[in-house]
Amino acid sequence: MAAHILLLGAGFSANWGGPLAQDFFNWLLQRPEIAADNRLKKLLWDHRTAGGFENALSQVQTDYLLSPSADSKARLDAFQNAVNGSFAEMDVGFARRATWDFNNEIGRLLVDFLIGFDAIFTLNQDLLFERFYMNDNVTLASRQRWNGCIIPGMHTLPNATIPFDVGQMTRVPDPDNFKVLERFQPYFKLHGSYRWQDGTGNRLMVMGGSKSVAIQSNKVLQWYFSEFRRHLSLGATRLMVIGYGFGDPHINEAIASAEPNGLRMFIVDPLGVDVANPTRALPLRMPNPFQNVIESASQIPVNRIFGDNVVEHARLMKFFQ
Repeated sequence: MAAHILLLGAGFSANWGGPLAQDFFNWLLQRPEIAADNRLKKLLWDHRTAGGFENALSQVQTDYLLSPSADSKARLDAFQNAVNGSFAEMDVGFARRATWDFNNEIGRLLVDFLIGFDAIFTLNQDLLFERFYMNDNVTLASRQRWNGCIIPGMHTLPNATIPFDVGQMTRVPDPDNFKVLERFQPYFKLHGSYRWQDGTGNRLMVMGGSKSVAIQSNKVLQWYFSEFRRHLSLGATRLMVIGYGFGDPHINEAIASAEPNGLRMFIVDPLGVDVANPTRALPLRMPNPFQNVIESASQIPVNRIFGDNVVEHARLMKFFQ
């Protein structure tokens, strides 16, 4: 039987108010760490339409590597604190929701859809899944397929917060447990996460330039990416991509390289299949590099597919047939 895997990008969390990459400019501009530094403000403006905030962060990272002075370190820390603070604000917003579902009809809840995947991979670093999916609902809805959903290879540090709050949990790598437990659905955060540390006290979030280098320098993220490649190449794998803008070369290369193994991809994005074409906005468009892999797409937002659009929901669920 073909494996069914899911890849999520920022466009998925946007259904609950999470910012897209272009929206993060506005979030960061409002942060006090940025407002207090004219150099950081200028960098954000300079890169607003050319690479966005990640290019601005990449420039700050490069400045520090080339000249590791107290000023360049303080500027890098300020930018990273602004990013971290934005994720904290986002999580506060998520926490105010009673549920993440867009209707209460049995069979059309998000959990009924998500339990169908053999593995879930995400480029997102927010805590949306931790808040609303990684709980007993997975066990109850999985018809005895799953005993739960877990983040493999990560250990949660003790937390005395009362009442318990997912947004206060800190996770660190657990090198002795780089494995997927049987009957547990794996949730791989390919670029790390808000509230993750690398074991030395540093944040484990891959942003800015040289993402591939950053991934290869961390054992748990290196393992995650190898698992992504492995799942893509199992043979006739079915990949659903929701909200990913195809802007990460290492992710694109992994998907493209699995084509000879029979990979087939279904895209959920407002741009449909065009989101995977890097020349879509150019006067002279080249053929979509993934056209031999793409089987179909939906341009309907997730909040409508799982809200009022019963027809599109039925079409989406055919992915598992």
